[in-house]
Amino acid sequence: SDEDLADLQVLFELKYAEASKGQEQNSKGHRRPVKYNKFAMCEKAKLLELLQRFTLQPVQLAENLMGYENHTPSDPAEEPGTLACDYVPHATQFGFGDATGVLAGVRWMGAKELAAEPAVRTRIRNRYFATRARVTCTVTRKGQDAADTSHLDFKNTQGVLHHELTEDEVLRMEKAQQEGLLKVQVRMNHDDHEELLRELGRHYYSPNMDPVAQEWNQVREHILREALEQQLYPQLEVELLSTRARFARRSVAKA
Repeated sequence: SDEDLADLQVLFELKYAEASKGQEQNSKGHRRPVKYNKFAMCEKAKLLELLQRFTLQPVQLAENLMGYENHTPSDPAEEPGTLACDYVPHATQFGFGDATGVLAGVRWMGAKELAAEPAVRTRIRNRYFATRARVTCTVTRKGQDAADTSHLDFKNTQGVLHHELTEDEVLRMEKAQQEGLLKVQVRMNHDDHEELLRELGRHYYSPNMDPVAQEWNQVREHILREALEQQLYPQLEVELLSTRARFARRSVAKA
């Protein structure tokens, strides 16, 4: 499907779309430094090494979610801040100057990886986002001043389930957004979001109850939240709106 291909593209871009490996050679044969993307920079700072010490691999989370396996993460003996300090001397040269910065980079990497795992994306898309996503429209400053006021019909569209919108409404909304008259956001409501977090957490957190393990679970929770709120939801928003509009145009063409 289009969604499956898009998921594979996201994973490919994360893993392989670095600017270069090390240095590249220009047309005159000189070596010159190149910029790495953020993920590659975190890898060079050895943050992936730290991430893998306390989290499941994304594919392991997917296997847990589908009931194929029952993977559990390792719990380092050191507290998060203490263990992160061990990585600061090397990570400093890559912009991670203290334990707080190292942990922030690790959380970002973990979120980025989870949000790019095709099986995790499919699970969240099909079981949650496709049925529970809600649309909220905000009139922009340009929309407030526009002579054509038809887009104002959507100013009260707040938290409406996307499948309750008609094809005509979807196309009008898309047009208004493209013209900069509306800002359209697609998210799940708080209760559905928290339900999804609990499901993911059951398959991602450590079952150990000692204080240090619970501190690591807090870091894992931050990774899950960042994966959903900052990575996956915005991507699924674009995808859902595009899919709804595409099917609406096909329906209109057939009519």
